[in-house]
Amino acid sequence: SAHGHPPAVRREAAKKGFHILDATCPLVTKVHTEARRYAQEGYWILLVGDSADHQEVKGTYGEAPERTILVAVHTHVGKDPRLADPRTVEVPDPERVVVLTQTTLSVEDTLKTIEILKARFPKLVVPKRKDLCYATQNRQEAVRRIAPHVDLFLVLTSPHSSNGMRLLELAQSLTGRAYRLESARDLQEEWLQGAESAGITSAASTPEDLVQELVELLRAKYPGLEVIEEGEEEDIAFREPRVLSPEEVLQGV
Repeated sequence: SAHGHPPAVRREAAKKGFHILDATCPLVTKVHTEARRYAQEGYWILLVGDSADHQEVKGTYGEAPERTILVAVHTHVGKDPRLADPRTVEVPDPERVVVLTQTTLSVEDTLKTIEILKARFPKLVVPKRKDLCYATQNRQEAVRRIAPHVDLFLVLTSPHSSNGMRLLELAQSLTGRAYRLESARDLQEEWLQGAESAGITSAASTPEDLVQELVELLRAKYPGLEVIEEGEEEDIAFREPRVLSPEEVLQGV
């Protein structure tokens, strides 16, 4: 998956002779590479996420479990007891500590959590290159821009999508009216009562055809409703997934 997997999963598949198609998002792969490198250099890794069960967190943690401590993003402290509080987290060597993050977190929440960690660990290393998903950032920024101009938001996302649920929370905090749906079929007529305008946003993994299906339904059924879609044109191209040989997997490629 785009969220990546722990190396142990790939190794097990390789041992069984499976063909392995590496579809991991390059941004996630970069975080995996950083985790391996910092662990090899003797750093303790503070991995910031919203749940120990998130596939991306599990994958990155699996790169260096003996050197990694899971830390909750500051808005989720206490929701998962397996994640340490950034205000009280302890490391064996505070002189050699680095922070890495789940790529689909809220930009604002991530920066605040890193700020808390930097206050606790003055020598904290923060990688220079951005680790947050550009699609996630674009959507969060667009919701903030659109919010003053709409009465409500419709958020197309699965309840299991971390970035999608953060968008729902953000839209709700900015407009007071935000509703989650997984397709146009989930639209409830009462959501639109009294509304003159609606913003539409979606999780990074939501297929574009589902978004357009919702837009077309709204424009056909509610012609008086102003519909505003979020987002910039995203034209970043990544390489196609490639098949890894068992030898490459076992060598950690």
